[in-house]
Amino acid sequence: MDYARRELFKVFGYKEATFLQHLIDLQQDAEMAGTAHPEDWVTASQNKILEETGLTPALQRNIVNSLLHAGIIETKVMGMPAKKWYKILYKE
Repeated sequence: MDYARRELFKVFGYKEATFLQHLIDLQQDAEMAGTAHPEDWVTASQNKILEETGLTPALQRNIVNSLLHAGIIETKVMGMPAKKWYKILYKE
């Protein structure tokens, strides 16, 4: 496990760190593929997140609410069909 991931676990706990790391991975994958959103938003369905992280939709909702309340992420719904998008609010 790399240093950054260990630090996420220490600060946020396993579930939140897993979700955040997944968003980071999605963002990095989009950047490498040249498909990144210009404002760093990423999207993934609850089923896709479940498949890739093991976090159930109920856990995802709790995690998102926790991270929203802490000011770590932002969410919005956009597009047709509507999709939930996530943005990590990096602090310098």
